[in-house]
Amino acid sequence: MKLLRVLIVMSCLALGLEEANAVQSEVDLKELLSKVTVVTCIEPPYQMQEEGRPLTGVSVELVQMMLKEADVDLKIEVYPWARAYGMAQRQENVLLFSILRNPPREKLFKWVDALHPFHVNLYRMKNRPDIVVNTLEDAKKYRIGVLRDDSRNIFLRSQGFGGKLDEVALDSQNIKKLFLGRIDLLPSDPIVLSYWFKVINADPASLEKYSMEKVEGIYHVTGADGENYVAMSPQTDDRVVEHFRRALDRVKTGPQYQQLLDKYMK
Repeated sequence: MKLLRVLIVMSCLALGLEEANAVQSEVDLKELLSKVTVVTCIEPPYQMQEEGRPLTGVSVELVQMMLKEADVDLKIEVYPWARAYGMAQRQENVLLFSILRNPPREKLFKWVDALHPFHVNLYRMKNRPDIVVNTLEDAKKYRIGVLRDDSRNIFLRSQGFGGKLDEVALDSQNIKKLFLGRIDLLPSDPIVLSYWFKVINADPASLEKYSMEKVEGIYHVTGADGENYVAMSPQTDDRVVEHFRRALDRVKTGPQYQQLLDKYMK
């Protein structure tokens, strides 16, 4: 009888300890989540911000839904792409979006989940029929505008394009250079390119009329295609990454996900 009582007491203590550990683990996770820094850059229509207006865009709205589903109150901070990209590699607990997942980046981050697809075409001006690209190798004859540390830049460098790439900090700079003839080709997603035209045209100081009617995609760079992801710095606790992964999965399996994509993509 005494042995039975001892076993019962020991079982109760073990259960109590297990429950206490679970509660402490939950407290620890909440503390870790509160220390997360969420960063992005301006890349219409995925991430957009007009002067005096809140941040918006398809990626922004999806991440906001994810944060709400994850039950965390975190502010999204906006930086130039190169700075945000560097923060997510060097600092702990940094959540970065949206970033194309590809082999060169695979081990640089911990990947949460995909947000939406990204397709890359090489664009030329329609009044430049002399620019002909039938293979990726053909494109090496031309000057190509790219963003610093951007996935398109990284892919083209991996294919031996180094000397022909003209790096800038913003997509709008490349678009203006394309129209001025300072670059020959611009690798871009058609949705991104179309939206940048609208942004530039809204500037009263813009003397040029930018439109999709003046450019044409002449080569699909399939190797640069992919899906835009939410990623976290490699030092981040796996529990934090998994918490956000589950939250985003719940968002993507709900009806609001397709509704949001339709809102921006059609």
